[in-house]
Amino acid sequence: MQDLARYPLDSQNCGLRILSYAYDEEQLIIRWNGANPVEVNRGIRMPDMHLKHIKFYTKRDKYATGIWSSAVAEFHVDREITHHIIQSYIPTSLIVIISWFSFWLDVEAVPGRVSLSITTLLTLATQSSAARMALPQASDVKAIDVWMGTCMAFVFSAMIEFTVVNYCIRRKVRTKPKPRGLSEQVHDLVAQYKEKKDKFTNGNCEISYELSLQPNDENPTVQRNFEKKEVREMNQAPLFVRRSLLPSSKRKTIEERINRVEENRKYAQGIDRYSRALFPLAFIIFNIFYWLYYLKYAVSNSPELLL
Repeated sequence: MQDLARYPLDSQNCGLRILSYAYDEEQLIIRWNGANPVEVNRGIRMPDMHLKHIKFYTKRDKYATGIWSSAVAEFHVDREITHHIIQSYIPTSLIVIISWFSFWLDVEAVPGRVSLSITTLLTLATQSSAARMALPQASDVKAIDVWMGTCMAFVFSAMIEFTVVNYCIRRKVRTKPKPRGLSEQVHDLVAQYKEKKDKFTNGNCEISYELSLQPNDENPTVQRNFEKKEVREMNQAPLFVRRSLLPSSKRKTIEERINRVEENRKYAQGIDRYSRALFPLAFIIFNIFYWLYYLKYAVSNSPELLL
C-alpha cells in the first residue's frame, strides 16, 4: 500500500523481508552478510522513481508457534517530479495566466471574454482528467488534486469577475415614476411649445409642431412607444436642430443616462484594473504555500510494511 496524499511530490517505502517458513529461531537464525549486503545495479533505473537509500536490519517476530528470525530491507524511493512539472504544472499555470487576458479586453467585448473564459475552463478540466487517469482509485486528496482544483477555481473566478463587470456596466438605477396628472402634462407641452417657438422664430426657421398629450406613466408599453416616436422624430431633423427639438426635461433625462453609463463604465474598468493585480498576486501566494507545504512540511504517513 502506498500513501498518495502527496502525489506527485511523494516518497515511498518498499520493503523486502526474508525469513524461513518451516524453521523457527531455535533452528535457524537469519542475518545480513557483511556491512553492505545489498548491492545496487546502477545500470537499472525506474522511469518514475529515484532510489534514495536502502535500510537493512534484522528482526525477531513472535508467533503462537515460537519466535522467527528475519532479515528486512527497506527501499526508500522519491518520485521523479520533472515529468509532472512539464506535463501538468506548467501547462495548467499557463492556462490560468491566459484566463487573465480577459482583464485587458474592453469591458463591452462580451464574445471575446466569454469564449476565452469557457475555453480555458474546458482545457483545464481536460488536463485534470488526464492527470487522474494515470492514478489508481484512492480516497486520499492528493497534491495534484489540490493544484488542479485551485487552478480551476482561479479560472472560474475570472468568469465570475467578467459577470460582475458586465452587470455593473449594464445596471440601471430604478426609480419609481411619479404619477402625473393631465394639468401637469398640458403645462409641460405649453412650456415646450414656447421654448421651441422662441428658438426658431428668432432664427427665421419655420417648423411644424404637433401637440400630443403624453401618455400616463402607469402604462409602461405606451410610455416606451411614445419615447421611441419622439426619438425617431428627433433623428429625422437636421443635426444642428436635434438638440433644440428636445425639451429641457428630456435633455436632462438623457444627460443623466449618459452620465450614469459613463459612471458604470468607469466602475467596471476599475474592477478590471484591480483584478489585473489581485489575481496574479493571489496565485503567487498560493504557489508559495503549496510548494513549501508539500516539499518541506507535509509528512508522508506511510503504512507499516506488512511482509
